[in-house]
Amino acid sequence: MLELKNFIDLDENEQKMVLQWRNDPNIKKWMVSQEIISLEDHMKFIKNLSYNKNTLWFLVKKDNQPIGVINLKENEIGLFKNPSLQGVGTDLLKAIIDYGLKLYDTLRLEVFNTNTKAITLYKKHGFRITKEENGKIYMELKDENRKL
Repeated sequence: MLELKNFIDLDENEQKMVLQWRNDPNIKKWMVSQEIISLEDHMKFIKNLSYNKNTLWFLVKKDNQPIGVINLKENEIGLFKNPSLQGVGTDLLKAIIDYGLKLYDTLRLEVFNTNTKAITLYKKHGFRITKEENGKIYMELKDENRKL
């Protein structure tokens, strides 16, 4: 069973764990901002989430094991996995689709065109390419096209 824990409710150990994942070279290489994030900046980011109602970040747990992070900024989604795990992408995508489509008719994302594993996952679950430019692919999912 999947559990979503809002970033503003994370304890200190969970906050540090998420930061460690985000700064992992195999995770940050797929981020728009690829810089190392300091603990201080990370803590400020989490604190500021409580003031921003249009942006939600969740730690996702499966059977009480942290498997990754999902986020929703208005109708744009994002996700990254616990770098020590394999095969959790579908669970993370399902969690954000289920949550996001309760709030919005259409979900959108952007992904580097070199991130073929992610693109394949998104297409498999109903996302359609809407635009390609500057090394990125833009995709969207409408509820009627979802496959999860």
